[in-house]
Amino acid sequence: MATVRRPSKSLPRWSKLKEQQAKQAAEPPPISQRTLDRVTKERDDLKKKLDASLKHMTELKRTIRNIAKKAMDVANPTPFLTGSEKDPSDMTEEEVIEMIGKLVPAEKNESFESRIEELETRITLLSGELGKLFKLKLNLEDGLNELSSCQDLNTMRDTVKQLRYQSIATKLFAGDSLKLDGLEEEEKSRDSPSSDRSKHMGIPSQVQINLEPVDIPPSKTRKAPDTHIKNMQPELRQLVIQELSLYKGSGSDWRMFAQRVGVPDSLIEQWQQMKVHQPMRNALGVWAASPGATVRILHRHLVSPQMRCVLLAKRVSDYYQVD
Repeated sequence: MATVRRPSKSLPRWSKLKEQQAKQAAEPPPISQRTLDRVTKERDDLKKKLDASLKHMTELKRTIRNIAKKAMDVANPTPFLTGSEKDPSDMTEEEVIEMIGKLVPAEKNESFESRIEELETRITLLSGELGKLFKLKLNLEDGLNELSSCQDLNTMRDTVKQLRYQSIATKLFAGDSLKLDGLEEEEKSRDSPSSDRSKHMGIPSQVQINLEPVDIPPSKTRKAPDTHIKNMQPELRQLVIQELSLYKGSGSDWRMFAQRVGVPDSLIEQWQQMKVHQPMRNALGVWAASPGATVRILHRHLVSPQMRCVLLAKRVSDYYQVD
């Protein structure tokens, strides 16, 4: 005999339990009053900040609109705006760029780089002119020192003539096309064989001027060795200037002498850049400001192991008691 199964009564109870669990899981957890107060306070603070930001943005928009209106009034905004009540914020980017271009004058659009280059060029030219004036000043000081100690009228005339040539040859703010008044005629009238020979050999004028012969008159008695170089025998000093103004590969020329007597390196470099014909004259001019610049010290520099200008030192010792 077959048995008949009865439906289980526990199934509805299980389903009801599952529904209750799902409902509890869907419900949010309870929020404490403390957490609710904190969230409410943060919301109020954010709202205040938002209101302040909106107010500040409104003020900025008003300021920008006023500036734009004034700019459009200056730029003649007829081509840009169709109506007088049009908001400046409705203008396109191309219209704004075109309006700004009308606000800026054409002459102010010049590049700053070209202006800077022009100023640099002027500074370079002025530096060159300053170097010429400095060189001329040293030459005039040396010439005046020679005149103050000169007792021969012919020597005084030669010194004055040389100073005149140097002054005329110093071109200030002048081009190469300008003629030197009287200087070319004087140069053409020179009949020195060494000058003609140097011109035919193609020797530069910077070297040629230091190859001119110097006639040193003989001296019966030797002078005191403590004689200052300002009062040194003019022809002998000119010989020292010409000999040491010639560049030597070993460096034992006016550059080494200038360093030994304390001339700043920057001034030595400046003379080299200026291509001074007789830089030894400048070195002696700077050294002459010292009371210890005597012929004895000059002779010691010449016979030093670094310079080794034996022949030139011998010419100095023939005139002064430096032994």
